[in-house]
Formats: sequence, C-alpha cells, structure tokens
Amino acid sequence: FGSQDNILIVGDGDLSFSCSISNATRRGAKITSTTYLTAEELLQVYGSSVIERRLKLLRSRHVIVRNGVDATRLGMSDCMLQLFESKSSCEFSVREAIVNNVIKKGDGDDGTSSS
Repeated sequence: FGSQDNILIVGDGDLSFSCSISNATRRGAKITSTTYLTAEELLQVYGSSVIERRLKLLRSRHVIVRNGVDATRLGMSDCMLQLFESKSSCEFSVREAIVNNVIKKGDGDDGTSSS
C-alpha cells in the first residue's frame, strides 16, 4: 500500500492483522481498523496487556480503531463513510482498499509467525 491510500480493515479479531498492515504500509496511508468485539470484550478475550500494546502501536502509527463493528452490515452507507472519516461522498478511488481479515493464528505474540 502506498502513502496516499485509504485502507479499511474489517474483522480484525485481536488487532494483530492491523499491526502487520501498518508495518507494511508507507507513512501517510490512512488506515481504519475495525473489530467485531467491543473494546471491553477485546480486553477480556485477548488480555489487556496484548490489546493495550497493540493499541499503543496502532495509535503511534495514526491508525483509527473502531470496535463493535459488524462488517456484514456495512455498505456504501453513512456508517461506512464515517469509518473513513475523510470521505464526504461515496466516491472511492482505485487507490483505496477494503481488507477482510481471514483469521490465521500465528505463533508470535504479535500475530506473526516466528519462522
């Protein structure tokens, strides 16, 4: 992804995918990450130390995180536009991406594989 891209990540269970994407993305790209679980549920399910560390990393990279989002109910609606925040119409360019996270458990704490 390039520095001018807008990226919406949907369904990131424990925010590890968003951390990986933010690592691989050039500075300046606008990333919004969503989780189905609420913030409180994330802390309970994955542990506060893991989630807080990932949130700190994402905030340092200016990633917007929205919790409690059911991606199956998203469409080109006001709700989706609010996730991007910088958009005022339903016009999306080819330089923008909506990424659906497919769950794959890594063996590293940050969701990545150690091999």
